[in-house]
Amino acid sequence: MAEVLTNIQDVEEIGQKGQESNTCPYYGTRKSLQNGQLILVPYNSILHKNTRTSLGIDLEGNVLIIDEAHNLLDAIEGMHSCAITGRNLLHCNNQLSQYRKRFESLFSAKSVLYLSQLSFCLKKLIALFGATTRSHPNDEIDKAMEPKLYKIQEFELLTEIDTVNIFKLLEFVKASKLVHKLQGFVEQYGNNVKITEPQTKKSGVTEFLSSIKNKDSTFQETTTSVPDASSSNEEQMNNSLMGILSFLECLKNSCTDGRICVLPGATIGQGIIKFLLLNPAAHFHDIVKDTRSVVLAGGTMEPMSEFTDQLFLMAGASPDRIMTFSCDHVIPKENIISNIVTRGPTGIEFEFNFQNRQNAKLLDELGRALLNLCNIVPAGIVVFFPSYSYEDTVFKHLDKSGVIAKISAKKHIYREPKLASQVNVTLDQYAHSIKNPQSPCNGSLLFSVVGGKLSEGLNFSDDLGRCVIVVGLPYPNIKSPELQEKMKYLNEHKSDAGNSFYENSCMKAVNQCIGRSVRHINDYSTVVLLDRRYCHKIKALPRWIQRSVTINDSFGSLVGNVAKFFTAKRTKRT
Repeated sequence: MAEVLTNIQDVEEIGQKGQESNTCPYYGTRKSLQNGQLILVPYNSILHKNTRTSLGIDLEGNVLIIDEAHNLLDAIEGMHSCAITGRNLLHCNNQLSQYRKRFESLFSAKSVLYLSQLSFCLKKLIALFGATTRSHPNDEIDKAMEPKLYKIQEFELLTEIDTVNIFKLLEFVKASKLVHKLQGFVEQYGNNVKITEPQTKKSGVTEFLSSIKNKDSTFQETTTSVPDASSSNEEQMNNSLMGILSFLECLKNSCTDGRICVLPGATIGQGIIKFLLLNPAAHFHDIVKDTRSVVLAGGTMEPMSEFTDQLFLMAGASPDRIMTFSCDHVIPKENIISNIVTRGPTGIEFEFNFQNRQNAKLLDELGRALLNLCNIVPAGIVVFFPSYSYEDTVFKHLDKSGVIAKISAKKHIYREPKLASQVNVTLDQYAHSIKNPQSPCNGSLLFSVVGGKLSEGLNFSDDLGRCVIVVGLPYPNIKSPELQEKMKYLNEHKSDAGNSFYENSCMKAVNQCIGRSVRHINDYSTVVLLDRRYCHKIKALPRWIQRSVTINDSFGSLVGNVAKFFTAKRTKRT
C-alpha cells in the first residue's frame, strides 16, 4: 500500500491496490493519515467529535478548510439533534424485554442493574405519550396535540429519568456491545418479537426500585397490536436501540444548548420526541480551540454575519481573528442581469406574503408574468416557489385559468417531483427537451421548490438555466415551535439575533437558488425576483448579484431589460 502515498489515487484505484497486496484499502489508508499533508474527509468525520476521535483525526495545530460551508450551521445542528417515535420506543422496549427474559439467568448483577435502568427509561418515555393522549377527552384532542418544549433538566424531571445516571448507562451499553447483541437476538427471533404495550403499575423511583427487587414485575406486559399500518415484520426486526441511545446521548448536552420537543400522537406509536440543538457553537468550540486556522469556503455564503455571530464568537474565537473575504464571480459583468420586480403586467403589486399568496388576482398576475417571460427568454427557465404546497396551488390555479396551456405552446412544462427517485428522470426529460427543441416550443419551464431537491447541488448551466425566477420570499414557518425557540435563544444572547436568523434563513435559501445558474466563465443568465420586498434585501444577496440589480417598478421595464439582454447575446453568438 506504500504506492498509494506516492501518487494521487481515486477510490477504485486504492481498492485495486488493496486486492493486489491482500490489504484492506480502508484501514490501510487510515493508517497513512499521520503521513498525509492534505486529508479529505466528509462533514460528519470532522464535525462530530466521537467520529473524529474514532478515526484518529488530530486537529491540533492544523488548518481546517470546510468547503460548501453555507450549510455548516445546519449540518452541525442536524448531526447533533435527534428524533425518536413512539413506535421506536415500543419496538425497543419489547425487544429488550424479551432479550432479558431469554438470557436473564446469564446476566451479572451489574448487567441486571443497567438493563433495568434502560427498560425504566424506555417505559417512562412511552408513558409520556400515553399520559398525554389518554388524559384528555376527545373534544380536547387538538389542544393536547400541540407541541411542548422543555429544557433538558425539565424533561428529565418530567419523565423521572433524572433518577438514572445517563453517563454510566451509556458507558455500559458501549462496553457490553448491547446494540450488537440485541441486533443478533432480533435477527434470530424476529418473528417472535412482537410489539407490546406496557401496563404501567407504578411510577418514579418506586417503580425503578421495585423492578430491581422483583424482575418479573418489570416484564409484566400484554401483547397487543398497535393500530398503525406501518408495522411490519421487517420494521420489527430493525434494531431500534441505536436511535434511542442517540437520544439519550443528546441528554448529556448542556441544559442551555438544546431543547426537547414532544409531539404527542393519537396513539403512542405516532408520538415523536425531538432533541433540538440550539447552539451549534457548543460542538464547534474544540475545533476552533485546537486548529491553527479554520477556513469556511463557499460560492453562496451570504449573509456571512451568522457564521461570525452564531459560530465563531459563540465558540470562543476572538473577534480580531475573524476575517471575511468575498471575491467577484468569474463571469463577466455583462453575462448576468438581476431584476427585482415589484408589479406585474397589469400593475398589480407583487407581495407573496401569507395573507396574499392565495389571492386569485395575484395568482393571475403571476401567470401573466410567467407567460410574458416565456415569450422572450430562450431555452430553459427555472421557477422557484417557497414550498411544495404553494407550487401545487399556483400550478392548479394557472391550469384552471388556462395559463398553463398558453405557456405550453412556448415551453414544455415540468414539475419538481416529491420523490427523490423521480428527480433524475424529470431532469433528464427537462434537459432533453431543451437540447432537442421542437417547434413551436423554444425551450422548457421547470417548476421547483426553494429548499427542495433541485435548489441545491444541481447545476442549471448554459441553456438549462437562462433565467432563474424566485417567486416570493421563502420565510420559514414563524409559528413553528422549533423556530420560535431558536429565535428566543438567540435573542437572549444578542439583541435582535433571532430576527436576523429568521431573515438570514430566508435569504440563504434564495441565494442557493440563484447560484444554480451561471456555472462557468462563458455562461450567461438573468435572475428575476418577483416580490416588492426584495427591494429591502439587496445587501443580503451575493455581491456578484448586487452589482447588476435593477429595481423594476413596472413590468414593461423588466421585459425591456430581459429582451435587450438576450438580443445582445444572440448578436454576439452570430
